[in-house]
Amino acid sequence: MNPNYSKIEIAEDKRSEFARLFEEFAKTYPGTTGGQQHIEGYERGREDARRNYGAIIAAVDRGEDVSEQVLLKLLPHADSDSNRQKGAWICLAPAVTGDVKRWFERKGWAKPDDWPAIAEAILYFVRRCTGDPLELQAACEAFDDSPYSKGFQTGMLTPILNALSPDDFMLINSKSRRVINYFANTSYGQGLIEYPAMNASGRELVRELAELMHQFDVPPIQDQDLFDMFCHWLVAVKRFDFSAARYWKIAPGENAWNWDACREGGFIAIGWSELGDISDLSRSEFNGRRDDLLTQHDGWTKSGTDQVWKFARIREGDHIVANRGTTEVLGIGRVVGSYYFVEGQRHGHRLPVEWDDVARRRVEKGGWRRTLIELGQEKFEDVSRAPGVDGPPTLPPPPERAFSGFSAQTFQFFADLSRNNNTVWFHENRAVFEHQVDNPLRALMEDVAKEPIIKLDPALETSISARTTISRINKNLFGRVEEGLYNEWYWGAFYRRERSRLTDAQLLVMLQANGVRVGLSFGKGAADVLETFRRNVRQNLDYIRSYVAENDLHSTYRFESIESGAAISTPLESGLEEGIPVWLEGVELNVVKHYDPETAILGGDGFVDEVNRVFSELYPIYLFAVSERPVQAVERYLARIGPGPTPRRYTDDDFLEDTYLEVRFLEELKRVVEDKGQIIFVGPPGTGKTYVAQKFAKLLAEGDEARVELIQFHPSYEYEEFMEGIRPESKETGEGTQVVSYPVRAGAFKRFCEKARGSEDKWVMIIDEINRGNIAKIFGELLYLLEYRDSKVVLPYSTQSFSIPSNVFILGTMNTADRSIALVDFALRRRFHFVHMSADRAVLERYLERNPEATRKALAYFDRANEAIDDPHYQIGFSYFMRPGLNESDIELIWRYSVFPYLQEYHFDDPDRLDQLTWEAVRDRVESRSGE
Repeated sequence: MNPNYSKIEIAEDKRSEFARLFEEFAKTYPGTTGGQQHIEGYERGREDARRNYGAIIAAVDRGEDVSEQVLLKLLPHADSDSNRQKGAWICLAPAVTGDVKRWFERKGWAKPDDWPAIAEAILYFVRRCTGDPLELQAACEAFDDSPYSKGFQTGMLTPILNALSPDDFMLINSKSRRVINYFANTSYGQGLIEYPAMNASGRELVRELAELMHQFDVPPIQDQDLFDMFCHWLVAVKRFDFSAARYWKIAPGENAWNWDACREGGFIAIGWSELGDISDLSRSEFNGRRDDLLTQHDGWTKSGTDQVWKFARIREGDHIVANRGTTEVLGIGRVVGSYYFVEGQRHGHRLPVEWDDVARRRVEKGGWRRTLIELGQEKFEDVSRAPGVDGPPTLPPPPERAFSGFSAQTFQFFADLSRNNNTVWFHENRAVFEHQVDNPLRALMEDVAKEPIIKLDPALETSISARTTISRINKNLFGRVEEGLYNEWYWGAFYRRERSRLTDAQLLVMLQANGVRVGLSFGKGAADVLETFRRNVRQNLDYIRSYVAENDLHSTYRFESIESGAAISTPLESGLEEGIPVWLEGVELNVVKHYDPETAILGGDGFVDEVNRVFSELYPIYLFAVSERPVQAVERYLARIGPGPTPRRYTDDDFLEDTYLEVRFLEELKRVVEDKGQIIFVGPPGTGKTYVAQKFAKLLAEGDEARVELIQFHPSYEYEEFMEGIRPESKETGEGTQVVSYPVRAGAFKRFCEKARGSEDKWVMIIDEINRGNIAKIFGELLYLLEYRDSKVVLPYSTQSFSIPSNVFILGTMNTADRSIALVDFALRRRFHFVHMSADRAVLERYLERNPEATRKALAYFDRANEAIDDPHYQIGFSYFMRPGLNESDIELIWRYSVFPYLQEYHFDDPDRLDQLTWEAVRDRVESRSGE
């Protein structure tokens, strides 16, 4: 059989779907300018590639160095002026946009001296494949095993094979790979080692679909090129959603009060906005934030707030039913983008939705009492066919707050005051001041005082009736010497109760003629606090720079350094680039966001949320002014665990008491983790790998669990979740419109490292089930840093330098009974120490000795289970039987529903052996032995 072909079966529903999509493609794309350029590019690219390859081979035969030519003329480059000027090979499926050397060296994939060897390996690979296509498998394996293969995946090397020999090699990149996987029901990755099988499946798929494709009016090009062109259109033009759609019922607020905004704005939204943007949170981080807020909101429940987590993971292409109560459907639509969060809105968690049908329908769904419910397809179709209801719905207004907004008179008052600053004018306008300035500011501050940012810090003065919380307007301050003149601004502020508003760092709202200033301020009387702030900034510059950058504060706030009464307003962005020098200057410092009068007037009720958002973002900066250990204080705030007492130190004795392990094992564990900084616990199921990892992490962190974080890898876990990636973000402008941006967001490990950076303590990340993820894809350049801990690399999205702090340790867990362990490559094995956790009978014995209420028959059942397994990698671990108060009834439950199913899988081909391992058979054998 020809190895370039592989038998596949296309499901009938997928075949029908392909026909429908291909018909749309044939009608809409080939005749466009982009389509015509695509068609012309195939042959032009092949002609250029053949000419390049011939010239390189001739140069090799003359004994010339062809390193530069191989990199420039055999690798697929993007069509740009600079690439054309360099004479690079321009390809329809580009993988190189600029200088490949600079790209690889910045990512740590290659060193300057490596390039001749890399070019030689590439050329040998191409010559071997094109010389004999039957050598493809061996050539891919040899190249993948070479020390110069880093970064050279399918999309980088297959375009040249296709260009030189299109009858034997299919052009595979991320687009065609996704389409092949979808229609052929395969799951190929992008690694070069998978290309031979993918090439065979892809070519067979094209053969299977060729007749169908030619039913339509298509350009006269090769079938594989036609399929490749279709793949480009499906992924890049149509942006097809390859995941199966799901169906959700979502209530747009209590009694659907938010439906009008959802329908007109093209979105669906839910509440619990106090949780903030959760797009970058891991599940454990979300749980921590949720649990802290539960203590502050009497009506909140875990199951209620968990709906936000589920909501944020609804995918593009899913269907949405908007309901009002249990009897009415208001609209049906489809999600057309990713989750985003809008600050300052009561329902800030949102999904973009295209509402296809806004006809009201009558339903009877007594179970529709939760905000978010997943529907099956049948139930969704049932709802879609429900009878209509005449007339528009009557929707209630959103809940009210004390603050209803400022007015135009608020700001006009200050403009008039600046022209008429005398006691006569002020007394004539006192009523305007009270009703348009003082009362709304007090109402705003009262509402703000109820929110989590203020509740989080009991040291802050939040009583609006306190004499100094709201300023007095008739003060002789800031150089005023004339008796009776008034300040031409008015503000409220929160500060520490033992100090005063003018002698402390303050979170303030200030009214002036030109609008509202919200932020953080250090006045003249707060010189000692400002000095503490500056000392902490100098000592933790990298940390605070990271916080500012990751939260994008430089684009929204201004830092004002005030010297001798003159404010020098400096955008934080310039300070960020220069090491934030403006933070370290002047006798006063303001960190503020400015809102013009129109925004503050129109903001109304939502302005309370906006002020709280500002205070929440600036609170970590405030902590740098009031904390002796600011990084730890910020981390406690960000983790929503409050200041709390210092955790009890966790000792070696605690570890041994909790794990039932021996002292020599612990001593060995300490040595290996200090050697490389990262270890993996491996062993069969039930040997306590994750539990021991957690306890050892707690030991390293001296009992401070805020310095320990656990994440779990799985097949769909991505580099963007672990290191960094681009996430869509929507912000409202002053004109009421929304602007979508795509900022770079740090992943779980990068955020963890930034927390640890600057600390003298040990921080530990646990990666559970580390072998279940695509390790090379998730870790990326981190694999290099794990081996060279003192080095730095430039990250691909942010282009920032990154290193792993020396005080960060990584503990992984890996199940030896999991077949995916075979996927762990030697690169990972070289960078971690592996600690084997065996099914050690002695651990269970020690447990039973210290827990005499547990039956010692557990040992007999433990022995019987492992007698049935002749492979130590698959044995049953002791933790199955380490249960408080274990009795024989518990053992029966464990055996029937945990141990025996595992044995069934192990002895699936030996039914006679399984008959001897049922609960009844094992119980009789144990009982007979105990009676002997």
